[in-house]
Amino acid sequence: MRKLLQLMTVLGIVAMPAIATAKDLTIGFSWNSKQEPIVYAWEKYLKSEAEAQGKGAGVNIKFVFNVADNDPTRQAANIEDLINQGVDIIMARSADSGAIGASI
Repeated sequence: MRKLLQLMTVLGIVAMPAIATAKDLTIGFSWNSKQEPIVYAWEKYLKSEAEAQGKGAGVNIKFVFNVADNDPTRQAANIEDLINQGVDIIMARSADSGAIGASI
């Protein structure tokens, strides 16, 4: 639950300036894995909250999700792909904090 609250806090802090000026907002999520049921619940909750907040602000929110299957090299490539797609916000859940540093 703590990680979910941290994700939502980051989403709120990062997204609010963008929401204030944008009509469309794309949020990219890079998951390290989706082996645990809680990740599906986080994804569902994050989408529903962001969509509700966006709708209230007149913003259309699009989501892009990718999963690295616990491979740090693949996650770095996935994050690069999100950047190349031009997403406005990238959120990542990493199993290897040292390896994700290069992506940041």
